[in-house]
Amino acid sequence: MAACAALPFVSLIGTHGAILADARSEAPIKLWVFETFWQAGVFGGRVTAGWPHPGILNNPDPIGTLVTALLRPLVGRLTAYNMLIYLQLFANLVAMRALLRSFGLARGACLVGAAAFGLTPIVLVYCVAGAVTDMLNLWPWLLALRAGLRSLGSGWKDGLAAGAWIGVGFVTCPYNAIVFSILGIPILPFVGLVRARGAGVLPVRGGTWRHVGEAVIAVAVGAALVAGPYAIQMKRVMSASDSQMSADLVASTRNVAPYPYLVPSNNDRYTAFLADYVAVGKNALIMREAGSRYYRAFSPGLYLLALGLYGLVPRRQRGVVGMWCGAAVFCAFASIGPFTPLTGVIASSTPTNTLWLALQAYWPGSQLLQEPFRYAIPAVLGVSVAGAFGVDALGRIAGPWVGGLLLAVCVGELVFLSPVPAPLPTATLAPSESSYQLAKLLPDGAIIALPYFDQGTPRFVRTHFLDQLVHQRPIADEVSGFPAQYLRDNNYTAALLAAEKPYGKLAVTVTDPSKVDADRLRLPADGFVGIVINKAEFLNQNHYNDVLALLAPWGTPVHVGHEDVYRLE
Repeated sequence: MAACAALPFVSLIGTHGAILADARSEAPIKLWVFETFWQAGVFGGRVTAGWPHPGILNNPDPIGTLVTALLRPLVGRLTAYNMLIYLQLFANLVAMRALLRSFGLARGACLVGAAAFGLTPIVLVYCVAGAVTDMLNLWPWLLALRAGLRSLGSGWKDGLAAGAWIGVGFVTCPYNAIVFSILGIPILPFVGLVRARGAGVLPVRGGTWRHVGEAVIAVAVGAALVAGPYAIQMKRVMSASDSQMSADLVASTRNVAPYPYLVPSNNDRYTAFLADYVAVGKNALIMREAGSRYYRAFSPGLYLLALGLYGLVPRRQRGVVGMWCGAAVFCAFASIGPFTPLTGVIASSTPTNTLWLALQAYWPGSQLLQEPFRYAIPAVLGVSVAGAFGVDALGRIAGPWVGGLLLAVCVGELVFLSPVPAPLPTATLAPSESSYQLAKLLPDGAIIALPYFDQGTPRFVRTHFLDQLVHQRPIADEVSGFPAQYLRDNNYTAALLAAEKPYGKLAVTVTDPSKVDADRLRLPADGFVGIVINKAEFLNQNHYNDVLALLAPWGTPVHVGHEDVYRLE
């Protein structure tokens, strides 16, 4: 398992000072989050992003903050990040193996199932390459599932453990709570059915309906004790008058009928197609450029699907394997969103997926989940458990060597046939040269960094946050990723952003051109002391010249490498 967790890091061979993430992913934001919230408050605190409207912000990754805070003094910022990713991958493998062992499966089968889930494409391309480190904390939900199933036969003790792990999972990533909670819909009725017939369901051994009642109460109590304080803190942060992630802002970005942001359109979508679950080849990788660069790939491997069906063959295992296959299908249909896929690239033109629509309407928290494709994680979990039963069945026939062989097949399929890039993207992230010299060039105060859009795309330049870790000044950028409210409202800064013309069209408009010069003179009064522009980040020379023309009234800048620093006086 340690070797399996290290497998993605082969991509770092030959690099120096690199991290396992795409350079234009969320990685710079995560590095900023880890260090900022270690000082401002592990579960949320005041930040000076979004100037001149600083405010309180929740910490999206408290586990990453704690782990990197312990490692950073020993190994540095970038190595601490890599070690965090490794520890998360390893924890997921260990927790998955524990879940599979509780079903009585052979060691080799458990290892194959753990590797198939822990290194599944959606994890490697979205969580790792995309630097969505909070979603990578899958281990609490696997341990919660293990203890929860055991509690149906033992009662309150395992129930409290399951509830506590649910609480830990909620703290590490609240969205994962929504994603994994729907597993109860296909699993619990099945458990109740076989119990009514007097049959046992691994790992449930014995027990009575009284134990089931105790388990339900204990799970609720354990979850409330661990997650309750954090939920209260989140509510406090989101309801604060100066919140930078208010409940209204979150609600405004969520999906409402007719779901315009969920309409499938080739590589730019928040959903999965059912065809994606059997896709092979690197061209099946989905890339979305919005705010940051996000990768998506959903195929867990055709061999794993086949082994899951093979696991149905032994009569004594048909029930439990069928349950996990059913859970996988249920979650896969949830992941496709409201529009039912007809082929790999075509879907219904109106919302017809009643499963997703029912979850959206009735399942608690589902309305907060912006990306239905996250349901692919429990879908792959179901396939991986079923596949492990298939490996176990083969091992009983051919011998324990089957596990090692199929683990090699798993790795080979991942590297050569799956949509996962091989090697994975890596990045060498470093603060800008000017960020080290601003103390000498500018008085105390906030700065605006340009370009705002990354290389003429709709991505935002996330490295502005990495620079802030060095210069420690307030910045205009907002963590949410949308063009900052102040930069849109101020006609002068709106003109600067409009001149960049990302992806060839206006992203920000000037509401009153007659006020551009007056709003320019507002900047010093609003606390801004400088504008830093990086010529190397402009792909279009004409757009760069348009921005320079708007900056000319500030006088001659100071040159620092590829950057010019304008003093606002």
